[in-house]
Amino acid sequence: MSPSESSSSGDSSAGASSTGHAPRRRLFLSAAKILLAIGLLAFLFGSGRVDLRLLLAIDRPGDVILAQALWFIAFLVTVVRWHLLLRSLDVPHRAIDALRLCGLGMFFSQVIPGATGGDL
Repeated sequence: MSPSESSSSGDSSAGASSTGHAPRRRLFLSAAKILLAIGLLAFLFGSGRVDLRLLLAIDRPGDVILAQALWFIAFLVTVVRWHLLLRSLDVPHRAIDALRLCGLGMFFSQVIPGATGGDL
């Protein structure tokens, strides 16, 4: 084996070991974000700074209904936009697929802390 062959094989093994740490690091960071979020929520609810009973005492429930209706309209606009984008790119799909994908995206954006949405 020539020296250039041995150095190239050494580079590939070094590259493999350095990439092996990336998934563990991402997993650790995700776990840390989730634990931080749980800790913050526990603190807020435990200290009494967040009182969910106040939701039942809303004086003007019409405002809440209006806000939900506006959110739903914005969601439908997003679904139509994705549907038109996929159709313009000739991606085979149905309108219900765009609705499902937007719903999943919206859910995970709100629930899971991450780099693209729902971040702490």
